Amino acid sequence: MEYIRKFRFIIVGSLLVSGIIAFLALNYIQTYTASAIIRYSNSGAKEGLAPDGTEIDVSEIYSAEVLNQVFENLDLDYSKHNIDDLRSRVTVEPVRTQGEAALEEAKTSLGEEMEEMPVEYVVSFTAATRDSGDKETFARTFLDEMLDVYVQSYGKSHINRGSAVNDISKLKEQDYDYLEMAEILKNSISTTLTGLVEKAQEESDFRSAQTGYSFDDLKREFELLYEIETSNIFSYILENRVTKDRESLIAKYENRINDYLLSNTVSQEQIQSINEVISSYVGMMRESGNTDITFEYILDDVHDSYYTDENEETQRVDQTVEYDELLDSYISARSSYESALIDIAYCRYIIEIYNGMPSEQMQITEQSIADGSGVQILPGAVPEPVNAGAVDETAQSMIDSLAEKLNGLYEVLDETNREYNEYAGAQNINLVSGIAVAPAFSLPLYAGLIMAVFGVVGCMGAVVIGRLGDIFEYCIYYDRAMEIPNRAACDRYISANASKFLSDEFVCISIRVPDIQKKNQESGRNETDQMLKALAKILRDTFSGEEECFLGLNGVGQYIIFAGRMGTERAEYYLEHIGQKVREYNREHRCRIEYTAGVAEAKKLEIYQLKPLMLKAISSSFSPNSEQNLHRTEEKRDAGEHIKAEEVTQDNTDTEKVSESGRAEVERHLEKLKRMLDNVS
Repeated sequence: MEYIRKFRFIIVGSLLVSGIIAFLALNYIQTYTASAIIRYSNSGAKEGLAPDGTEIDVSEIYSAEVLNQVFENLDLDYSKHNIDDLRSRVTVEPVRTQGEAALEEAKTSLGEEMEEMPVEYVVSFTAATRDSGDKETFARTFLDEMLDVYVQSYGKSHINRGSAVNDISKLKEQDYDYLEMAEILKNSISTTLTGLVEKAQEESDFRSAQTGYSFDDLKREFELLYEIETSNIFSYILENRVTKDRESLIAKYENRINDYLLSNTVSQEQIQSINEVISSYVGMMRESGNTDITFEYILDDVHDSYYTDENEETQRVDQTVEYDELLDSYISARSSYESALIDIAYCRYIIEIYNGMPSEQMQITEQSIADGSGVQILPGAVPEPVNAGAVDETAQSMIDSLAEKLNGLYEVLDETNREYNEYAGAQNINLVSGIAVAPAFSLPLYAGLIMAVFGVVGCMGAVVIGRLGDIFEYCIYYDRAMEIPNRAACDRYISANASKFLSDEFVCISIRVPDIQKKNQESGRNETDQMLKALAKILRDTFSGEEECFLGLNGVGQYIIFAGRMGTERAEYYLEHIGQKVREYNREHRCRIEYTAGVAEAKKLEIYQLKPLMLKAISSSFSPNSEQNLHRTEEKRDAGEHIKAEEVTQDNTDTEKVSESGRAEVERHLEKLKRMLDNVS
């Protein structure tokens, strides 16, 4: 625990850092999976058939067509998101009970086919960090949009009962130019007519009880608006070049042209690729010279004849279907290319009109708008503009009138469609459950576990480092004989605190054992060493409870004590205690402890630097007339120690020598200490 307390701040800091790093790393690799259950509810769903009789293919849920529409709806950037990568993270699994799963496994093992196909499926999508910063929201939004697009695509491909959508209800709320609003109205009518023509042919006998309209009646109403109203609006706008912002309008059509050109670049690449395959087929046919050769023979050299399925079994390729699909792709790419060319011509034509390039005698028809050939002004259909304000007002009035009529027709069409859907009982795909999002793992739990591991490792590391530090301290800065810090430790302490300003109660105590060489001669080296060890133990025990205290061996027989909050009074008390312990030792041992002591307090001497204060304490320990050493002499007499006369005489003689002729030696010793301290710093 001592080592843990010593390194507690490092441990806590490392825990916080590791927790943050772990949280960020785990959050980066964290994934969120959004799931929902859908059910195919048409009558043939249990046989695996869609309403149009084709097999239900769940891979259509994440088909390229669906995901391309999702990209467009969510405004996803193709440079940041890869369709194939997103498709790989979509899974569709059938929902089966344990009994159904066991039955399927048994029939599969016997080579039999299931009579009833699953009608419920779990659709899941997993979002990763590369998709979005908010992965949970992205997973939910992407799956929701994908299912919405798929339901629309499924209805268009298999149900064919799609209802018209009123996309002009909020036309005025958007910042469209007049021509853009006219195009939206025209496109809306055109799209609606496409569906109504098919419905009018297939359901000619159906008439709504609520509205009284049949699909054929509604088709004629929309055709009337398309042929007359939209033509008049286009004629008026283009003849008068009506616009809210000409530069902005031209820029929009230029952007359209750029988009079409980009689209055509992709289409051209597709067409070129398909042409190469077709050319290879034609070349092989010509080289064969045999008109009776089957498609297998020719296409074997154009495509691989076999492939490996998901069960790693070799299957034969149906080249006929493959070639048909190739031609379908060609037709689709070519149609897209040609359609873009028509749109480009139309956009350029509009730009020319608003740049004032065409002649004043313009004509516009449905065909001329498509190919950009000219404009036809219907006689009497367009009022003459008086001024720019009146022209704008007239154009807006014509657009509002058409939009109002269309909104009314859309309401009738919506009601008719709802009644028709009830009549037909068309059921598409039901969403059995809402979208649920779940993380791959619990981020707080794993981050907590990592922090706990780092905490344990940190505590173990603190113990190991602390122990190694103690071993290093013991080997380098510890006197193993005296069991106290050695001279190197004293030098390190002095260097570390040399520039610090000392407190008033800072005390430096110097204790010196004189005449060690003489004691070695009289008592022997072993007994003298034991005496020095005994004194070191007394000092160690005395100052062990003192806070901010350093005890070290500054030389042979020289002990130094630094105490930050001791003061002179407590220092004197400690010296009294040391004297008592020394007297007890001397009663039992022949080699007696004899020492001198010097005390220096920062406030009393007005010395607040460590080196000068230590020199003052050492100087005091060398002086026999100092207060502490005179006190030590009184202790000897008061204790009644039996000192031999010759020893007293010798002590007095030594004292006189120190008093009269030893000052030079003391000064030399102090100079030596000063040089030593300077070297240390």
